[in-house]
Amino acid sequence: MSYLDIGLSAIRANQVALQTVGNNITNAGTDGYHRQQVQLVDRLPGVMQGLSVGSGVDAVRIDRQVSAAIERSLLETRSHTAELDAVTMNWRQIETVLLPGSGSISAAAFEFFSQLDQLAGQSHETVRITEFLQAADALAHSYSDALAALDEQANSVRREIEAAVPTINALVERVAELDERIRFEQARGREPNDLLDRRDQLLGELAGWVDVEPRSLTEGAGVSVAAGGRLLLAANAGRLELRRDAAGDLSLGITDSERAAVPVSGRLAGLFSSLGDLQQIRDELTEWFSAIRESFDGIQATGLGTAGPFASLTGSQAVANPNVPLADTPLGTQLVAGSCS
Repeated sequence: MSYLDIGLSAIRANQVALQTVGNNITNAGTDGYHRQQVQLVDRLPGVMQGLSVGSGVDAVRIDRQVSAAIERSLLETRSHTAELDAVTMNWRQIETVLLPGSGSISAAAFEFFSQLDQLAGQSHETVRITEFLQAADALAHSYSDALAALDEQANSVRREIEAAVPTINALVERVAELDERIRFEQARGREPNDLLDRRDQLLGELAGWVDVEPRSLTEGAGVSVAAGGRLLLAANAGRLELRRDAAGDLSLGITDSERAAVPVSGRLAGLFSSLGDLQQIRDELTEWFSAIRESFDGIQATGLGTAGPFASLTGSQAVANPNVPLADTPLGTQLVAGSCS
């Protein structure tokens, strides 16, 4: 041991520390990067003239500065934000269909009821009858246009879901591959900080699609789960798959398994929630319009007009299933006399 060795050990250790600080500064804005810190340890002391004398310092390792609690919170925030963005965008599209405006169903309904109110006081006026019929026709067309717009929005959401599944599986494959490399490096006594950063970056991207629960963020590689705990981010594990039932409704599952996968958060969860919202709005709109139509059909079915009974009435309506007897449809229940088949 010499005084020169002690000085050189300090220079070498501080050179590593300076390089690490420079790397931290350079990557301050890099997505997924975690600040690194050099761990210095004093060398075993030597004995000189019966005294214990220090022999210098060594840089033994470089640690990532990671807080598991903060990392989990960031993943959860990113996942919930992506879910909210998907739901919000969907409702904005719904608003363009339903909110008042020129040519909207709201405007058509307002005009329809306004003409109906005027017709009630002037039922014999041909002009009023004509204007009411025109308003009714406009409402029917607006209703059809609104349903078509809602259906197109639902199809757009379905297409995005179909495209999201392979994207998610590709991210899962990359995470699983990095976990294998991380375990290999750690088994050889190395600190794979760059690989860990890249894995955490991919987990962040994945959290934008589905909920992610990493089992180990501080100890290195660890099997993580996603999509409600059903999707394992590991090699040779099942992957996410899109399923479609007989009615055409979409759901998620795991390949080679009967298990269903239900994302708790993330954009994919928001997209499935949006499909439910669209179906609910469509059902409510259909129920509202059907109530209006059935009330007028009921009046027409009495065969009584403003000038007395009608000898005959002609009309047409669409049915959902042409193979069902008319008597078993809502059309059959509207008749108060006669029969239909």
